[in-house]
Amino acid sequence: MDLKKGGTVQTGKGSAKPDIIINLTDDTFVELASGKLNGQKAFMAGKLKIKGNMMLATKLDGVLATIPKAKL
Repeated sequence: MDLKKGGTVQTGKGSAKPDIIINLTDDTFVELASGKLNGQKAFMAGKLKIKGNMMLATKLDGVLATIPKAKL
């Protein structure tokens, strides 16, 4: 996910060196995106692995909060 260029998403190896790499399961992402889990708790529980700039990782909850919630 490239938030510097309008939020583009890609899979696999990117073309540029990322500032941060975040690894998590699909289920953990759903919990984060739905607001049921915050990033800090996910990290402390070992559900979120971070490589790179840790300060950028602290912005994850804010980024996910801007996504409109689905009405299921």
